[in-house]
Order: sequence, then C-alpha cells, then structure tokens
Amino acid sequence: MASGRVERMASPLHESGVPGENVTGIVARSSTLERALGVLEWLAEREESGHTVRAIAVATGMPKTTVHRLLELLQRRGWVVQAPDDTYDLGMTALRVGAAVIRHLDVVQVIRPIALRLRDETGETVFTTVLDGRSLLIVDKFESPSPIRFARPVGARSIPHANAAGKALLARLSDTDLDHYLAQPLETSTLRTVTDPDVLRRDLRAISACGYAVVDEESLAGVLSIGAVVTDYLGEARAAISVAGPRERMRDRQDGLVQCVLAATDEASRSLGATAAH
Repeated sequence: MASGRVERMASPLHESGVPGENVTGIVARSSTLERALGVLEWLAEREESGHTVRAIAVATGMPKTTVHRLLELLQRRGWVVQAPDDTYDLGMTALRVGAAVIRHLDVVQVIRPIALRLRDETGETVFTTVLDGRSLLIVDKFESPSPIRFARPVGARSIPHANAAGKALLARLSDTDLDHYLAQPLETSTLRTVTDPDVLRRDLRAISACGYAVVDEESLAGVLSIGAVVTDYLGEARAAISVAGPRERMRDRQDGLVQCVLAATDEASRSLGATAAH
C-alpha cells in the first residue's frame, strides 16, 4: 500500500503575517501607534510637568476621547504616569528606553560632524577631548587648513588645567573629585600656567558660571584655545570641544569663536539627550 500523509490546511495569512487579520486591522493598529507616538513626542518636548487630557488633545489635534484612550494604553505599559490631579507625564519606560539609546551612542561619532562644521566655520583646529585620570586626552580632531595652525595628534595627552577644554571639564567635577585633583602638585606647561590651587579653583568657578573656558598661552606660547563641555541627558560631562590656534589670529574674533564653540557643544549635548543650554 502506498504510504500517504494528511496535510492540514493552514489559516490564511494576510499582509501582516497574522492569521486571519485583514487590511483594515493593520491600518487601525498603525494609526493607533502613530497617534500614541505623537502623544509621547509632545510630552517629551515639554519642559514643564503635569499635562491635562484637554491640553494634549488641543496640542495634538485629537479628540479628548482618543487622547484618553491612548493615555490609558501608554500608562499600562509605563510610558506615561498619571498624577493624583489627573495630569500626565512621561513614565519610567520612556526613561529606560531613552537611557538605552544614550548608552549605545558613540560620543565621538555623535560629535564628529558637529566638530567638522565648527572647524569649517572657524578655520581653526578643533579637538574633541576627555579627562583620563590627570590627563586631557585627544580622542578626535580636525586640523585648520591654514599653513600656520596648532596641531596635535589623536591620542596626545596634555595638562587639563593648562587647556581650555581641560578647564571646562575640571569645572564640572564634583567637589570631592576637584579637591583630589587640587591636592596634588599642579604641573606647568608655560610661565602662564596656573599652578596655585586657590587661583585655579576661582578660575573654575568662573568657568562653571559662564559655561566656557578661554586659555591664553597657558598650554603653549602663542596659542589661544576656547573650550566647553558636551553633556548628556543626566547633565554629566561626556567630553569637551575646543578650538585652538595662533593667539594673534584668534584674539580679535574671540567673542564670535566663543559663540561658535557654545553652539557646537549645545548641539552635541542635545544629540546626547541634554535639554538645557549652556
């Protein structure tokens, strides 16, 4: 007798790949997702907290009943939280997803196109640096096209308190970490390097207040540098961006260069989730 097999007819598959689901169902789910994302994006852009259903409906152009239904859905999954006064804000799920995005970002790659534009705007060498122990480490750079320029290789180290980027990063240290840094002898690069801990502490307070550092011939004779920090969504300093070049070429346009550096670090910080400008 010839062998045979019994085959069971599979349930029909539609465009979604879900048995029995028709196109109408797919469109409805897609519309709900798009509207829910719109609510989340609107909440994420708000600096103030506590938003009513009515306010969200007016801002997004959706009916209040639709907004209420979306908020209930998002609340069940932790994307939003409801306060006792029936207002809404982003929830812990949104925070976890945002933190995961930031963790997977390569800071140098985020900064790179911004630093390149800064080099093109200023015509000066641009460095991306980080603190590494008691050293300032160059992790990326774009050199000035000028034949007279300040150039150092990626991987080079320098004294943080003799460099604009280094001072900007030192100004963001906790009191404990700064005390530890200042407790050890401060090296010198030039006769203008600040080596008095009290003077340096005052300098760093001023830098913290204005959001940027300017160093004139403290690292190398004839070189002026301007630097500011790049922060992430927690407000923590992740790196610094600086421009450096001949002081005679930079002094007359120092104010404009400061604004260029601050614009670059603000853009990089926003790319890492920061919301507050310098």
